[in-house]
Amino acid sequence: VYMDWAAERADSCRWLETIKVADLGNFVDHPVLGRMRAGDFIAAWRLHDLLHMRQFSTALSVLTARRLAAWRVDYAGTIPGS
Repeated sequence: VYMDWAAERADSCRWLETIKVADLGNFVDHPVLGRMRAGDFIAAWRLHDLLHMRQFSTALSVLTARRLAAWRVDYAGTIPGS
């Protein structure tokens, strides 16, 4: 199934703009996680995005360090997985 990520993301951002602060306390009782407020889901969604950014950054660091293996890059800091 083809998904246009940019279009889906834009739709999600437009939807987020419609949420009122007062609605963030609305909740459902999740069978495993317990009470989850709307704000909890939105906060987790944001953190999930940031964790993906960390994954991309880590992958780029590792790949770049491999390409630059002939050079000393230790001054940059610890390369993940090295």
